[in-house]
Amino acid sequence: VACVVNVLGADRPGIVYRVTAILQEEGGNIIDLQTQVGGAAHRPVYAMVIDVELAGEERLEALRRRLAEAARELSVEVSVRRSDTLTL
Repeated sequence: VACVVNVLGADRPGIVYRVTAILQEEGGNIIDLQTQVGGAAHRPVYAMVIDVELAGEERLEALRRRLAEAARELSVEVSVRRSDTLTL
């Protein structure tokens, strides 16, 4: 199952580590990962887009649940959507 994970929130240490660790634990294969920091210098905003391939539909639902929990803990927004094709 090809999907795209989007992360957006206040920049802080550990966001990439936590999200990619969950992807790895759920058997995800990261195809592409892009990050960017924007916003004001005193209030940076972090954005990350990850193209990932999962082994099956059941992994997608588990991934959504685990990333929602991590999003609450990290105080960021996370969305996961299916993708017909992986972007390069």
